[in-house]
Amino acid sequence: LVKMKYKIGDLVWDRTFDEFGIIIDVRDNLYRIRWCTGIIPESRECGKDISPHPVKDLLTTERILF
Repeated sequence: LVKMKYKIGDLVWDRTFDEFGIIIDVRDNLYRIRWCTGIIPESRECGKDISPHPVKDLLTTERILF
């Protein structure tokens, strides 16, 4: 059993899209996030792409735009 860094219900901020989301599922180091405005309906993020904000009590993620 792999210990997950983050848990269901954790708040996430996407710096690229300026969007808040909530982790709704965790499996195999993939975090499923539901985003609040609906611009990004849902995404799956690897644990390595999510990090704690140094000051605020939330996580951040930044996508690479192609």
